[in-house]
Amino acid sequence: MPPSPVAIPPHLAHCKGRFTASPFPEGRDSREYIETFANTSILNRNGVKPPGEVIGPDDQGLWWPTLPPRPSVEQVEQRKKIQEEAGKPELVKNVKYKLTYGVANTQQTLPTNYDVYRQVVKAYPQRTPLELTLGVNDNSVEKAEPVSK
Repeated sequence: MPPSPVAIPPHLAHCKGRFTASPFPEGRDSREYIETFANTSILNRNGVKPPGEVIGPDDQGLWWPTLPPRPSVEQVEQRKKIQEEAGKPELVKNVKYKLTYGVANTQQTLPTNYDVYRQVVKAYPQRTPLELTLGVNDNSVEKAEPVSK
């Protein structure tokens, strides 16, 4: 049975950026790990520009926090241990999509994907009701479609 149509509540895309460096050369994975030097994050709600200094929107309509500071060579070298080789710092971007929806008097927040996020962003300004398709054991939102009249 498909879920009941729901009103559009806040939809979240949590964006993180961080600089990391692997202390081992490429191709060596025996004890490889990643050092995080700095990170920043921002919460996107319904595709609306978040307050404060942000970058974007990008090609997927997401706003990003200002970049964390790039670690200096000295900072990278300070963290490496004997017999390790410092890797090149790189920016890692990560996005987690979640949808909060309501049925009757209850609210549920579940993980979702980019396609569902975009459907909600498009429907949000007009408050168009959406029908949600939930995943296995109702643990995620797999699809969002405008309600047929």
